[in-house]
Amino acid sequence: MAIAEAVTTGWRLTGLETQVPSRTVLVSRATAPSEAYANAFRNGATLFPSALVVFDRPQSIALGKVYFTTNVSKGVWRGLERNGRIEERFVKPALFARLLLPFGTEGQSHIIAPFADDHRSLETEPPQGDGVTDFLQYWDKADYDWRRLSSPRPPHTLLDQVDYQGKLSSQLRIDKAEKVAYNSSGGILTSAVVSSDLILSHTLYWTAGETSQENQYLSAIFNAGCLREFFRDACRASDRDFMLLPVQNLPIPKFDATDEIHVSLAAQSALAHRRVTELVVERRAAGRKINRNEALNDPAMQPILAAIDAAARAILPDYCSGGG
Repeated sequence: MAIAEAVTTGWRLTGLETQVPSRTVLVSRATAPSEAYANAFRNGATLFPSALVVFDRPQSIALGKVYFTTNVSKGVWRGLERNGRIEERFVKPALFARLLLPFGTEGQSHIIAPFADDHRSLETEPPQGDGVTDFLQYWDKADYDWRRLSSPRPPHTLLDQVDYQGKLSSQLRIDKAEKVAYNSSGGILTSAVVSSDLILSHTLYWTAGETSQENQYLSAIFNAGCLREFFRDACRASDRDFMLLPVQNLPIPKFDATDEIHVSLAAQSALAHRRVTELVVERRAAGRKINRNEALNDPAMQPILAAIDAAARAILPDYCSGGG
């Protein structure tokens, strides 16, 4: 048997096996580490500081201009939130982990993006002509505050910050309608399939599957109750950070459209997304927001979640726990 290390705080991958108190899970040589999706996911855009580039809701939209107040930030950025007006084409819908639900989202936020509809950045080709004046004035002031208050280490400009390692611009070039995301940190791994129009923040990891079915399949696995313990205990880079470990430590089989179990997972995930969307709309009409537990405990979700659990156990039996 390969080298293993017993730990008292949870799962730990060591060579070819993982141990927890009173539980040992074997990882075959063929699947350790996972290869199908280990390199497919990447971190979202560094949409920070919020006081310079993020606002939750427009105050108004008129004549192609968006009026807004940016979100509050902490630390040296506190007090920099500002009222502004920019051309609508420089505003992009965005998603942060705080808005992520299992199989859905609780609304969206917005960001001020230094990319117009043609996806060219300020650095490579500054926008010219009509329809850019308000944006350029705003961005110049925001960039000045970034240079004034950020550390002397890179990124040196606000553009370099929000598009660090191309994590913003790469999302503008996706040719798929959807992508699947999960939270980069938190108490429980949570995932949803979302529109590719949404810019995903650094609080999320994402990929765009080849098909909608593949995205739904992955979201079902990330949300499966029987895998919650494994994600919590064997997929932590720290006390709260998941980062890439859920796809590196769990050997998720590549989606196969001819595999009945894979297709079943995708179908059940689509049903779960539909129901969570209904719940969000219902709560919003009543002036309320829905939380994670309400979504998962909804009676209509129970047969869907049970089917997802059963399918996840069928394809990843060594990683599933007894609880949900």
